[in-house]
Amino acid sequence: HQRRRHEPRLAREGEDDALQSRSLCASPHGRRDDVTVSRNHALLVRRKDGLYVDDLGSLNGTYVNRSRIESRKLDDGDEIQVGKYKLSFLER
Repeated sequence: HQRRRHEPRLAREGEDDALQSRSLCASPHGRRDDVTVSRNHALLVRRKDGLYVDDLGSLNGTYVNRSRIESRKLDDGDEIQVGKYKLSFLER
């Protein structure tokens, strides 16, 4: 299966972190069903010691387990909230 050019991916073990992220944001195509989500809201980033969620200066914030964060390492079972959307982080 081939990835689309604009679709980011997460890093594999030992890869450089520079481009290894996934965006949590409003649709770039103008279809936004939650106005509290910024166009560039948050980023999931693989770092050497784990996966992090970084807020990108969004107006309404990014939350992990109901606490507003700027950057936070994710643990199994953490709940990420961006606007009305809640995502559960589950480690393999």
